[in-house]
Amino acid sequence: MDNQLIIEKNIKDFMKEKPYSIKMIKDEWFLIIFFGLLPAVFGIYNYITFPLFAITIVYMIVWGHKIIKNNIIQQFILYIGTSLLIVSIECLLGVFKVFSINRVMTLMEIFLILIIYITFITIYSISYIRKVNQGNPKKNKSGLTFIFVAPLMGILVGRSLKDNISNDQAILLLGLISLILSILMGVGIKYIINDYYIKKYQIEMITEDSELS
Repeated sequence: MDNQLIIEKNIKDFMKEKPYSIKMIKDEWFLIIFFGLLPAVFGIYNYITFPLFAITIVYMIVWGHKIIKNNIIQQFILYIGTSLLIVSIECLLGVFKVFSINRVMTLMEIFLILIIYITFITIYSISYIRKVNQGNPKKNKSGLTFIFVAPLMGILVGRSLKDNISNDQAILLLGLISLILSILMGVGIKYIINDYYIKKYQIEMITEDSELS
């Protein structure tokens, strides 16, 4: 089978699993606010991070509302991917702010965290591109449920351990949870990869009666 036909089939199969949905767009608003508010307001450089957060959430709500109002399905995949990457960066920002609570982070520590994050995103992107180019790729279960449950798990674990660990250990645990969440949200890059293929090969994803539900 021609490589372009394989890609088209895999992209369309992906969209059947992830149908167009107004709820998904509104869920992204919640995620951006939920994961971005604390890192934006508290910690170092909040006079920079809070205005950026405010501008970002306003822009994403306006963009999402435009997609819903005008039924612009062509932008749906790009919107979801962009939203998840914003949440991923917010969680990554949270890592730096948590580790900076008691002291100033060294350049080596900052560099190490960025390397871990960038390495994962790069490896995942390459792996996903290979998957899109393969015939009969394995199906991946959605991780959205875990994404919503993970913060609650972190809170419960933190509360159960609060009497048994020191403040430094608690900060380390919270920082690691934030880094894991950042990496999990980073899988949203697959939506942007799909959007690239749709535009490159002009894959027809909609019909006349297609609409956001």
